Amino acid sequence: MISFIITFIAGISTLIGGFIPFLKVHNEERIIVSSLAFAAGIMVSISILDLLPSSFDYLISTHGFWLGIFLIIVSLVLGILTFSCLDRILSNDVDNLYRVGVFSMIAIIIHNIPEDCICHVTYEIKAIFSYCYKKCIVKTF
Repeated sequence: MISFIITFIAGISTLIGGFIPFLKVHNEERIIVSSLAFAAGIMVSISILDLLPSSFDYLISTHGFWLGIFLIIVSLVLGILTFSCLDRILSNDVDNLYRVGVFSMIAIIIHNIPEDCICHVTYEIKAIFSYCYKKCIVKTF
């Protein structure tokens, strides 16, 4: 029952969030900035509270304690340096909203690369298992 209530709250929140663009507001830029700041805060908190401990556990179990910590620190520093260099390049002569759009595009591209790799690997594994099932199991019966 609790999972149903949480799902219902998430659905209602999405519905309420879908009505926000239809409101007539005098300062639309403030809503855009607030929405982006809220989304960025959620993404950072998910990264810190969920993804970082999981990656820490995985890297330590596969590469050892010190190499795992080193890989995490190097990855974080490379990400920070990449986006700070992009910020310096784009901050000179472009609009602030354009810069946010470019950062969002780059973040989505970086996010989708591993996701697409996982989808491809899953499809290939499914094809291999399907082939093995047809050749090995079905012919024996």
